[in-house]
Amino acid sequence: MVSAMNVSSARPASAWRPGDLEEVAALAVKGVLPDGVTRRSPRDQAVRAYADLENGHVTGKLLITW
Repeated sequence: MVSAMNVSSARPASAWRPGDLEEVAALAVKGVLPDGVTRRSPRDQAVRAYADLENGHVTGKLLITW
C-alpha cells in the first residue's frame, strides 16, 4: 500500500505463486527478458560511447561489447 507518507510492502496474497522464480529463471536463460540495454558499442568505440553517455545522448544502459 502506498500513501503520501509511507510505502508498505503489503500486496495481494496471489502476487507470487509457487514456481514463479523458476519460470522467471527459465525465461532469463532463454534470453527473453528485456535487459534494459538501449545501445551496444564495440570496444574500439568505448571512449566515444562513454562521452555520448555522459552528454545525455544515450538513455538507458550502454553495453560495450568485447
